[in-house]
Amino acid sequence: MGPDPLRCDSAGFRADFRAGDKLETSSAGTCRIEPCDLAVISLPLLSEVMLRVLLIGLGGLIGSILRYWLSGLAQDAVPGTVFPVGTFFVNTLGCLAIGALSELAEVRGFMSSETRGFLIVGLLGGFTTFSAFANESVNSLRDGVLVLALANVVLSVAVCLAAVWGGRVVAALLWR
Repeated sequence: MGPDPLRCDSAGFRADFRAGDKLETSSAGTCRIEPCDLAVISLPLLSEVMLRVLLIGLGGLIGSILRYWLSGLAQDAVPGTVFPVGTFFVNTLGCLAIGALSELAEVRGFMSSETRGFLIVGLLGGFTTFSAFANESVNSLRDGVLVLALANVVLSVAVCLAAVWGGRVVAALLWR
């Protein structure tokens, strides 16, 4: 069967183990490595919550890079304009994508919660937060809560515009 299991501290986990060894954790915060027949090493130290957080973060990273790249391409496609074509394009594309993916996830159930977190919260959240705002407003409309949808639209636009203006005023006063 092989050598006795190696015990180690999960915080300072230091162990040399061969492919085929299985890592297990206990409620006491220790881990043990036992030889097994699997060719894959299992690391349950990475919890489901941490996996979701990492997937959302990875999606956000990719979405932010895509936003930067695509908004620049769209803005450059219309030279000489003062209208923020790039931002408008990215917001519209993000809203189209979040609408399509949300519909497929809710009606067809084709996405796991991890995939939904990666694509909708992470990638599209990094791509454009406007898509999340628009999706929440549409969800309120679909649920028949017109007042909530209108309040979300009016308050979000008005308060966010005021917050941007207020932030500029504060920064100008502090750093003059």
